[in-house]
Amino acid sequence: MQLAFSYPLDASDDEAIQALPEGPGVIKLDLSEAAPYIGRARNLRRRLPRLQRLFGERTIQAHYQPVGSSFEAKIVMWHVARDSWPADYRERLRLRPALLVKAQPNNRFPRLSLSSRITSTGLYYGPFRSRVFAERFEESLLDFFQVRRCSENLQPAPDHPGCVFGEIGKCLRPCQEAVTDEQYRAEFGRLLRALESSGESLIGDIEQERNAASERLEFEQAKNLHDKAIAARKLFSSTPEATDLDRWHGMVVQKGVGPSSIALFPISRSVVQPKIELKLQLADAGSLDQRLRESIEAAEFEVGSPAERQDSMAIASRWLFSSWSDGEFLPIPSFDKIPYRKLVNAVSRVAQGRKRR
Repeated sequence: MQLAFSYPLDASDDEAIQALPEGPGVIKLDLSEAAPYIGRARNLRRRLPRLQRLFGERTIQAHYQPVGSSFEAKIVMWHVARDSWPADYRERLRLRPALLVKAQPNNRFPRLSLSSRITSTGLYYGPFRSRVFAERFEESLLDFFQVRRCSENLQPAPDHPGCVFGEIGKCLRPCQEAVTDEQYRAEFGRLLRALESSGESLIGDIEQERNAASERLEFEQAKNLHDKAIAARKLFSSTPEATDLDRWHGMVVQKGVGPSSIALFPISRSVVQPKIELKLQLADAGSLDQRLRESIEAAEFEVGSPAERQDSMAIASRWLFSSWSDGEFLPIPSFDKIPYRKLVNAVSRVAQGRKRR
């Protein structure tokens, strides 16, 4: 993302100072013999002269980018800081990585683990609002499967001491060679299908067992399986954020720069995409659907590297789960199936400053 304006700072250039917008923005100052300064301003016209006086002759050049929301400011600062502070931009921006549940299917005995670092290997689910939520989801999910919970690099042997989960039937005990590699991977495959289907495959399997038990007149067993299906449904319905990051799509709707302006930030495969900005005429709401369709269809989405995905999730999750977040977020199944009626309503609410009920 390129900054929209650049000029040499000059104490006598009052005309350039007065031409600055009186609104929020991001400022970058190129400094001699020092890393650039990057910061946010509530009022660009007031903030830039103060920074000019603060840094004095050390300033080589100044840049600014007007923004319409705090979310946009974070995105702009992220783009600028990656180029200006490549070694430590995450620390300088205080980017706290999102908590994720990671599946490691390439391991001989795959398992789940919590992770905040995204690499090119593994499958990731989230983001969760905190470590407590991620741990609670992981532990509750594993109660439905006989998948190992240990982090040990297993060397299976019949005399392996095992653990309590194997003793109480919550693990297939691959460490003790109680199952073959294929049997264990089949159980882990059931777990992955449950994650990919938001629990529907797991609930379906439990309900099939319940119906079979009922037909055999094993009513106590059927009741236990019925309660288990309810627990599984509750787990996934209460944790909608447990989504495969490859299928984490949505639209962040924010106020844009200037009056009657809306900024859309598509999130495709968990990567925040370049901004789509619309100038609205609220009286002409009938054409808003068509304008949204044309703008989104013309946009080009980037795949993004693991590092960009990690940073995008850090920014998006902090905004999404905060109590101070402005604008709206609309989750979508894919960009081929955008619920445009819901998007039009979200855009209209944000443009009029109304909160979603």
